[in-house]
Amino acid sequence: MKNVGPVKSRAEKDGYWDSFNAAQSQFRDAQTRHREERERNEAIGQREKERIVSRAEDLATSSDVRAASQEMRQLGDQWKAAPRASREVEDRLWKRFNDARTRLRTKSDDERRQREYAQGQAKAAKERIVSRAMGLVHSSDLREASQQMRALTEEWKKAGRASRDDEDRLWRDFSKAKDALFAKSKAERDKRDRDAAQAKATKERIVSRAMGLVHSSDLREASQQMRALTEEWKKAGRASRDDEDRLWRDFSKAKDALFAKSKAERDKRDREAAQAKSAKESLIAQMRALGSTSDFKSARDQARALSDAFFAAGSAGREDNQRLKEQFASAKQALFDAINRDRERKQAEWQQRKREKIQNVEEAIRRTNESIWRTDDAIRSSYSRLQQQSTRPQPSFTHPHYWDIVRRQSEARDRIESKIRSMEMKRSSLQQKLISLSQRRDELLR
Repeated sequence: MKNVGPVKSRAEKDGYWDSFNAAQSQFRDAQTRHREERERNEAIGQREKERIVSRAEDLATSSDVRAASQEMRQLGDQWKAAPRASREVEDRLWKRFNDARTRLRTKSDDERRQREYAQGQAKAAKERIVSRAMGLVHSSDLREASQQMRALTEEWKKAGRASRDDEDRLWRDFSKAKDALFAKSKAERDKRDRDAAQAKATKERIVSRAMGLVHSSDLREASQQMRALTEEWKKAGRASRDDEDRLWRDFSKAKDALFAKSKAERDKRDREAAQAKSAKESLIAQMRALGSTSDFKSARDQARALSDAFFAAGSAGREDNQRLKEQFASAKQALFDAINRDRERKQAEWQQRKREKIQNVEEAIRRTNESIWRTDDAIRSSYSRLQQQSTRPQPSFTHPHYWDIVRRQSEARDRIESKIRSMEMKRSSLQQKLISLSQRRDELLR
């Protein structure tokens, strides 16, 4: 309260003093709010940076150094963006964070040195592989060279990776050597494949002709042609191993089968004819038995199966084929005649039931119409009674029983109206029933 100038009165001095006290109070309040705000920010900064430090210390022990380094840089940006903690806490957390970054950087440097050493070893190994691969290109034994090239490819896979530039350069050189060897091998293989394909085509024609001779009826001529085909086989060259073995098996099979073919075919035909005859006689007996069944629907399905089996049974010989066919057709026709008779009987029974149903429906229609007419008559009669009640003279208001008379007249009209409503509902129900019966009759008539 110094240097405020002259004070005119005691009251003015007290006013200045009150203003000063109020200003002091506001200043202290502002100081308190500022201190609390700073403490809150420091607490937030401490929690955020403790999280950052904890994550950084985890990253320092990570096995994926590259990913850990990237995330560590992100944590550095987060540290800069986070609020400051108190000075003591800030210094302590910064030391831990910086130590974690240093440990990770040291680990990254060690890993880089190890990687560079491994890349150097891989480069040296792959340079040796490329040198050996280029030497194989000029080899005269292409099969052995191809096997060695495959072995070098496996060595390449196991040698590890050099630096990107060295890896790309060495791979281009190695691929060039592989492509050159494989092109050379392919040219020789293509020539060998062409010769083998030509031999295969020739021997396939020989096998085809030999197989055709197996079915010849002139066995003497077939044997002479088979010997000529054997000489052609010897001059045709060799196909690939698999084709050569397969074609030789087929050719040998045809040669072995030629001389025994006639007897084998005759014996086979005799056995098949006997089996077919026995099977067809059994099928004929089954078809005849179906004619006496009562389940004609199942019999029809069985008849189709028996027909399929009869024609699938094969030939029973020239003498028996026609006879067995006629017997089977006769038994089948007898079954179909019985089926037709049963169908006609069922059709007649169905028509009779249908006529009876139509008659029953028409009788119900007639009775319903009569009920409707009777209901209409009753409704008209009730309306007439209601009219009569409505036209009856009203008693004089001075009549001693005026209210009793009015009440009874009103109750009589209510009863008549209720009866009319009930009969109208009954008529509506009868009409719906008539419609339903008419629809049923139309369905039966269609």
